[in-house]
Amino acid sequence: MGAQQSGTTIGNTRAMLYRTTRNLLTDQHRRAEVRSHTSLEALPEQEHPRAPECLQPDEVLDSSQYMQALQATIESLPPRCRQAFILNRFDGLSHQQVAERMGISRNMVAQHVIRGVLACKACEDRFQRAMKKAR
Repeated sequence: MGAQQSGTTIGNTRAMLYRTTRNLLTDQHRRAEVRSHTSLEALPEQEHPRAPECLQPDEVLDSSQYMQALQATIESLPPRCRQAFILNRFDGLSHQQVAERMGISRNMVAQHVIRGVLACKACEDRFQRAMKKAR
């Protein structure tokens, strides 16, 4: 399956999903750092949260396992659901654009996207529970 972004075919969907998941994990880490402080303005400049310069080996392993689990979750979606989800969430197409491209209604696109989001959220929840048990 070749997804498209900006009119260019993405030949390696697996690599795209890997990269996207990595970016999502980085964003999640940054959000967690920011949320752990009540106010950035109250912190001295040197204490402002930054992205980690280097992850610890166990964090790299956890991230890699999470990416694999998330990728497997997306790949396990029914084909039309997966296509709508990727077009909307990864390629940035609107529900209307996805509907036109796939020849389905906007409501059906919304259902497919919601199903994909819920599957990814369930995957994240399972992964976090497993990591808590392992530690």
